[in-house]
Amino acid sequence: MAIPLDEKFRNTVAADLTIRIAKALKSGELPEDQLASVCQDVLDNKDEPTTYEGFLTMLTELTGRWPIFSSVLENITSKKQAMTDVETMFQRSKKPSQTIQ
Repeated sequence: MAIPLDEKFRNTVAADLTIRIAKALKSGELPEDQLASVCQDVLDNKDEPTTYEGFLTMLTELTGRWPIFSSVLENITSKKQAMTDVETMFQRSKKPSQTIQ
């Protein structure tokens, strides 16, 4: 099931990407001469996905081109897994309990 992407999530991730760019630039992990390319890549792709799954795909591809974003991808992936786990537990809790006789 494709879950529509909300603007709050998109903005939160955009802020995380911006912070990650700044940290990578400050630490020397991102050379200054690559800054414009990284920023343009983010800007060109951040508004395209309309679902969470599409956004994760875009972020995975972005991380493939710019490994500095791996921590952002890992953070979102772990949050998605936690949401999936909670949803699974909720679904299981809705089923009538069965007693073994």
